[in-house]
Amino acid sequence: MCPAPLLADTPDQILERYAELAKQEDPAFAGFSADHGHELYLQKRVLPIVGAINCDSCHMPDPREEIIAHKT
Repeated sequence: MCPAPLLADTPDQILERYAELAKQEDPAFAGFSADHGHELYLQKRVLPIVGAINCDSCHMPDPREEIIAHKT
């Protein structure tokens, strides 16, 4: 038997799959963009009770620095 971690997708395989799905939804999809991701990260969204927040409301400007746990 193979251990489970050997069967896991690599990050590149995961991105390729996401790109395939994006192209199915929008044939004009031209690939991922760090700049566009950064814009989405900073874009405000209105949540009931909470108000207008964006990703860096919890994660700070650097998304690797999570300071507030997500609550679902």
